[in-house]
Amino acid sequence: MQQTRIEFSVRGVPQPKGSKKGFVIPKTNRAIVVDANPKTKPWQVLIKHVAGQYAPPEGPWEGPVALCVRLWMPRPSTVPKVRLGYPTTRPDALKLCRACEDALTGVIYGDDSQVVDLYIQKRYGPPGVDVKVWQIEKPAEPVDEQLEFDLFENVFAPEET
Repeated sequence: MQQTRIEFSVRGVPQPKGSKKGFVIPKTNRAIVVDANPKTKPWQVLIKHVAGQYAPPEGPWEGPVALCVRLWMPRPSTVPKVRLGYPTTRPDALKLCRACEDALTGVIYGDDSQVVDLYIQKRYGPPGVDVKVWQIEKPAEPVDEQLEFDLFENVFAPEET
């Protein structure tokens, strides 16, 4: 039976991907472009390693997929533990998610362009990321907007046993 849903967690401080910096090597007059954050690559390697343990045995999925990413950021000492606070400082959730999305390319799905539904949460907690990926098997149909919102609300809800 073909696997259609994958869930896993990776522990570590999430790192953003997105910003690049470039420079020219004077001797060769060649431009080099690198990630602005040197911690991004090791973070993506860790995600790729863990995802590989859950990868579909038949190879990366083809077709549309949905991706849910819950990012857990370390709580700064300035945020009281008794008060519910949200990590509203940099890095932003989209750049954090982009690093995860790119790390799954070639492991869970063939290309990140296959991600047609994307759900992201950024919260305080033990640093890491919880990932849920599933194949979308039904063709796109017009959907009631309230139903879409209800589905979004239930993505991270605890599963009933």
